[in-house]
Amino acid sequence: MSHVEAGYGAPAPVVIVHTQTTKEDDLAGPIVVFILGFFVWCVWLAGFAWIKSSNSTKRVLGILSVVFFFVYLVILVVVIAVVVSTAAAAAKAAREGNYYYTTGY
Repeated sequence: MSHVEAGYGAPAPVVIVHTQTTKEDDLAGPIVVFILGFFVWCVWLAGFAWIKSSNSTKRVLGILSVVFFFVYLVILVVVIAVVVSTAAAAAKAAREGNYYYTTGY
């Protein structure tokens, strides 16, 4: 048996491995939703699509998007309540002729 037959002098075979990004590895969707949510807050609700993802990064971005949606919603409700109650108190003071509205202090 010669060295070439035994594989000692033959060149190593070239193996080309082509990896394809699967849909599960694509992070573009959750990242776009997370970032776009800072400009249009209702977009964060789309994070529900990735809450049960097997990819941990997509799952974290999905959870954060949903949490940010509800935090913003609570802040929005509080701000609207404060604005409405302040406007109502100011309108009442104006109707009663008390132009120097005070908060009771």
